[in-house]
Amino acid sequence: MKHFLFVSHDANRAGAQLFLLNLMIYLKEQGYELSLLLLGGGILEKDFAEVAKVHHYSYEKSSKYAAIFGSGKSKNEQFFDRLRRENIALAYVNTIACAGVVEELKNALNIRIVSHIHELEFSIQLYSKFEEREQLFKLSDKIIACSNAVGENLIENHSVSFDQVVTVHSFVDNQSVNHKLSKLISGGIRTKLGLTPSDFVVTGCGNAEWRKGLDLFIQVANLVNQKTAERNIRFVWIGVKHEGDLYEKTVYDLKKMGLYEDVILLEPTPQAVEIIGSSDVFLLPSREDPFPLVMLEAALAGKPILGFDKTGGCGEFVEADAGAVIPYLDVYKMAEKLLHWQQNPDEAKTLGQTAKQKVLEIYNFENSVKKIEELLVEMTG
Repeated sequence: MKHFLFVSHDANRAGAQLFLLNLMIYLKEQGYELSLLLLGGGILEKDFAEVAKVHHYSYEKSSKYAAIFGSGKSKNEQFFDRLRRENIALAYVNTIACAGVVEELKNALNIRIVSHIHELEFSIQLYSKFEEREQLFKLSDKIIACSNAVGENLIENHSVSFDQVVTVHSFVDNQSVNHKLSKLISGGIRTKLGLTPSDFVVTGCGNAEWRKGLDLFIQVANLVNQKTAERNIRFVWIGVKHEGDLYEKTVYDLKKMGLYEDVILLEPTPQAVEIIGSSDVFLLPSREDPFPLVMLEAALAGKPILGFDKTGGCGEFVEADAGAVIPYLDVYKMAEKLLHWQQNPDEAKTLGQTAKQKVLEIYNFENSVKKIEELLVEMTG
């Protein structure tokens, strides 16, 4: 059976890394042999180790490892020597953040490379150097784009050929998400968070950064609460570490706005699906988000999705029947839509059920993972 090498920039619990882990679990179950080259560590490292041989990339290029390895070769050269003996069929590079190792990988192993790009232009510029990403685009035999928006950006702004790009929409493990939701006792989650059954709950999720729009989430909460006399619309954001400058500034703003009791900031948690499942609406205020996995999880939970246009995959998925797509950064219209759904809950539920059916029928794990498997098999003969 073929042996594939995967490359990940780290093993943190985030969308691209979870996607890679689910893909590798599937391929392992099909009988493929897998290795993983990690450029950085993270909490998912143990999970990856259960399905693949995990190796760590060293940024030390000197021969200081001679005393350890008994030769003048660096740690990475020793690693590549081992991989050459293991007869790797193909390297699968996950995210633009791995661009810095692609040329070295190609020179060392002389194998075909598939690069999976999960980023749009702001993130491409942020997480890669010009020369390194140009090498990635040049040396990749195929580039998987996680949404149509990502593929179009690569072709328009990076001279990637149309034939080089394959769009495979990102996916979540439907079975795992549905299992969590089937065991959900909504009232229990709400009680833990200090929410009541009558509260209209809006959730958001993601690392607290400019791209994900936590600041916009709070602006929407402020507008909503200015327009309603009853303070029964509550906002919950999952993914804010309770430390550091950003957290302190966010809490400061919430107190000044009088929203400290209405906006709940939760640290990253493996219970994100259950919390979203206990809410009424999923709000996606991202400025740039290629095809957010948490959007698919919220859809599987039957929640209508509310996001901005021109941000990536949100509009691609939601369209006109799985929620609402608001003009870019128009927080006023976003607040109005939330108030409309609060007053018309049946409409919101219908949109949420359509979102769920879209994931189950179109954007599902089976469709996407099989497309990737077929591509890898085709490229390795």
